Amino acid sequence: MRRERRRAEEELSQSEERYRLLVEQLPVVIYRVALDELAATHFISPQIDKLTGYSPTEWITDTAFWRNMLHPEDRERVLAENRRHMAGQPFLSEYRLIGRDGRIIWVRDEAIIIRDGAGFPLYAQGVMSDITGRKQAEMERQVLLEIMQGLVTTTDLQDFLRLVHHSIATVIYAENFF
Repeated sequence: MRRERRRAEEELSQSEERYRLLVEQLPVVIYRVALDELAATHFISPQIDKLTGYSPTEWITDTAFWRNMLHPEDRERVLAENRRHMAGQPFLSEYRLIGRDGRIIWVRDEAIIIRDGAGFPLYAQGVMSDITGRKQAEMERQVLLEIMQGLVTTTDLQDFLRLVHHSIATVIYAENFF
């Protein structure tokens, strides 16, 4: 009996180690949060430190941490999406976080509600990935489209040069903003 129990404990330990290694090697942030207004973090993978500059412990010990890291321009929209999620809908959103160093980080965040065998909601589990590069490319593409449109509609060379100057300045500003 003892031998079987010891073997079961070893197998459980090995399984937990494999799971931990998997979670820690994925290039995304995995998390589990409470189903409440604050969405208090119960678990967050170590990748959050690389993404935001904040440790998993900081995320877990402050129940309002995620809410406070939301970019002010995204906060109300994302919190409204989170309230719908807590009411049972899936969560899928792209928004900005503010990192420890003040930089803006675009993330794609997707979560589902995990339920027990009877269907009772237990917690939300999700995946957050860094999409900052994609968002920067989208903005640069938009600026280039505006330049191209300016080429088609502008006949005066000075107007065209002003448009190009404005577009370049917009790209430089965007790079500093993101």
